[in-house]
Amino acid sequence: MPGGQIIGTLVCAGVNANWLLTGEGSMLLAELQAATPTAPFETARLQLALEAVEEGLAATSRTMPPDKKAELILAVYDLLDDVDATSKGKILRLVKLAA
Repeated sequence: MPGGQIIGTLVCAGVNANWLLTGEGSMLLAELQAATPTAPFETARLQLALEAVEEGLAATSRTMPPDKKAELILAVYDLLDDVDATSKGKILRLVKLAA
């Protein structure tokens, strides 16, 4: 069994440490990352979410810490998936309340 320093060197070279230690999974990190699906963001919906949050913050003259603002933007993004574009007013009211 290789030592920690050798394992670290192999990981830096692209070897999956889990595979190296257990024999399970993909041998290479690149193969492991390629197998992990990611959900793409819809640009138009993300833009609407950002606009709603910015508009709500401006209307209430408030600011938010970046981590809370990011959470709110993601929540609005998710809401926009379930509602149609005519519901922007409802979402804007929600953003104003959250701010």
